[in-house]
Amino acid sequence: MSTTIRVALCVMAVGLAANCSSTNPAAPADDAGTPDATSPLADYASSTIGPAGGSVSASNAAAVTIPAGALPSAETITITASPSSSKPAGAAIVGTPYVLGPEGLTFSSPVTVTVSFDPLLLPSGASAKDVQLFTAPAGSSNFTALATQRVDATHVSALAAHFSVFVPVVPNADASLPGDGDATIADTGGSSFSDAGSLAGTWTVTTTAMGAAVVTMVTIGQDSLDITSPDFTLTATRTGQVLGFTDNDPPGDANSAVLSGTQDAGAFNAGIVPFNLGGSWTIQAGPKGAAATVTCTLNVSAAEIDGVCQNLSPPGPWFNFTSQKMSTASSSLGDFGGKWTNTWTWSGPSGGTFPCLLDFAGNGVTTCDGGALNGAVNGSPLAGITFTYDGMNTVSGSAQGWAEFSATR
Repeated sequence: MSTTIRVALCVMAVGLAANCSSTNPAAPADDAGTPDATSPLADYASSTIGPAGGSVSASNAAAVTIPAGALPSAETITITASPSSSKPAGAAIVGTPYVLGPEGLTFSSPVTVTVSFDPLLLPSGASAKDVQLFTAPAGSSNFTALATQRVDATHVSALAAHFSVFVPVVPNADASLPGDGDATIADTGGSSFSDAGSLAGTWTVTTTAMGAAVVTMVTIGQDSLDITSPDFTLTATRTGQVLGFTDNDPPGDANSAVLSGTQDAGAFNAGIVPFNLGGSWTIQAGPKGAAATVTCTLNVSAAEIDGVCQNLSPPGPWFNFTSQKMSTASSSLGDFGGKWTNTWTWSGPSGGTFPCLLDFAGNGVTTCDGGALNGAVNGSPLAGITFTYDGMNTVSGSAQGWAEFSATR
């Protein structure tokens, strides 16, 4: 099957190999943040947070978690309820607005803001899955929607690059909204509406290469991935820290490829990708029912991502890569946010070393020009990739500078 099509699918579902982690919205400041003032009420909290990072929470109503390295020096972080703040036009307010301060403070890597909402304030026909965090500078009505994830039945969270006003709302409240898991999106997958701030759900993906369109169904779950294409089927299931992966080519082919991976988890926030990718991975792959033919190691952190793959039969190197973060930016893909320098090395007489700049910003991804032209080893396999997510139910982009894809949920 076409390598380009698989690359397109992998671009859409980055890192479909790990599980979801959550943060307790009421967690107290840790040792990295020494409280200077706290309140038993939900309207105010403060704490001093430095380069080591930490958390501040106002009772169970609002919280912020600042990762290590996001601040160059200590700051007094405040959370203040602000019921009189401006609110987004056309939206139903379902919780108290909060001002996080110092207002306007920026971070070198995104922070996680968690705010509570009241289910009793949801408009008719809406559910917790429809709640989004909006943000605007204090005193402004110029609100921006954030890629939002539902933490639990009464809390949502989002990544933010700076402090301002944060308010939980149901946007377009007078429009017809899906019910709590009962309504479906109008696509051939019949998938139920899922969290707007996550890639989880069933996607209908159309990939076009050289004028030929291929329709593929991709279902992303918290611990699973299923892809069904005219050319292949792929399933991945995670149990604990172990990933199992089967690739049939063509669909139902008994001569399938299998992969197994084990993760030693580490801290990494992948944003809209609902998985914990961080830490060290040990991976083996080969034909089903036979000995592994490839072994790989992968290390993922917010500053560097490295991988090495070796052939086992016959023995020898296959490829390796190193990705180092050069700068940070606010991104719906969390710790990926910013510019990375990737250096990919293919082994063998037709190989070589190929640098590529990767840019993660906002709801998009752009990589260096070029492309591997449907899998040929003549450059970086990450070249020529674009990815855009609308924050709701549409993604689009290109893979290897040769094929285009679009998807709806």
